[in-house]
Amino acid sequence: MIERRDSPRSKSLPLSLSKSTNVQDCLMKPKPAKRRMKVRKIAPSLRGVSEAAGLMAAGKLVFMPTESVYMACTTIQPSQFLSPSAQFMQFLYPRSNEIEPAYLLIMPKPVSTLNRLACWGQKRPYAIRQLEYKTANTPVVVFSEAKEVFRRLSNKLWPGPVIVYVKTENESLLPLTSKKNSCSYLAISNPLHPLAKRIVQETYASTKLRDTNRVLVGSLSCGSTKRNAYITKAAEVSRRVSSKFTLSEDKYIHVINGEETSEQFSVPTCQYGKPCTSSLWINESSRTLYIRGQRCFDDEAKDANLNEDALRKTLVFPSSSRAKNDRQKYTDRVISAVLFKWKVVDQRSN
Repeated sequence: MIERRDSPRSKSLPLSLSKSTNVQDCLMKPKPAKRRMKVRKIAPSLRGVSEAAGLMAAGKLVFMPTESVYMACTTIQPSQFLSPSAQFMQFLYPRSNEIEPAYLLIMPKPVSTLNRLACWGQKRPYAIRQLEYKTANTPVVVFSEAKEVFRRLSNKLWPGPVIVYVKTENESLLPLTSKKNSCSYLAISNPLHPLAKRIVQETYASTKLRDTNRVLVGSLSCGSTKRNAYITKAAEVSRRVSSKFTLSEDKYIHVINGEETSEQFSVPTCQYGKPCTSSLWINESSRTLYIRGQRCFDDEAKDANLNEDALRKTLVFPSSSRAKNDRQKYTDRVISAVLFKWKVVDQRSN
């Protein structure tokens, strides 16, 4: 039936209806279906690693297996953080605490990219006054204490599942940060699994990343809202993503298939099945390194280097992997003397 536009019944109809519009057809017209994300698996081969690195460098969302769990990864520009891929990562994993930050900055070694993101504190001159040095000619070493703490921790513990928090004052990074005592901290990770390491290295080697100052961010993947329900299989990623809608402009979410039987790894993917339960927080203002999170009693070997005594030795005794001349030995000696004043405080719950 056709309604006249000046009739009383036509007032309840949409203004877009014309005299030639069939009301019944309009009411019976189905609503447009919401588009679901499609999951595409990528083989963990050399070609697949290069493809995944290129996708992440272009800002696409890729699920990558690590030594602990699958991680949703993409690259962003800090000034343009709210990209569709980054929003979808937060949708997949909304939790955030000392063990499971909402976002991780994934860095390769060496972590030179972090110098423009972190707040290391003011550099100060230090020297050791001894009888063999004249007062006027005493060598002076200028360094930031927080940066040297981070450097020695990363040399000892990375690559590995341990997350290290460093302070930042970069306003463009605020969506990435975790708050603690009114300070903003960045959660930094460096995966251990050889597959993840290769993908991270190739991503940062991409010209797209170097030319645009993008950084690689990741988010731990959970299979459900239940605690400790983490994604450790590529098939679980498919089930989790396909059951949700998204407003992302991308049609596909890409997953590195860590369980591919045609590829052999010396170390299985997701062997821990959960993130490291302890994290390290560097606080230069109080000269304190905090251990936060929970103690892991089911795998003591994994927490062997995460106790007060071991971390004090890590700060005081630097890695001896490089050949050192007299100047380098003196520099390490000065830094060790200063870091000897740092405290290591274990605040983990049982």
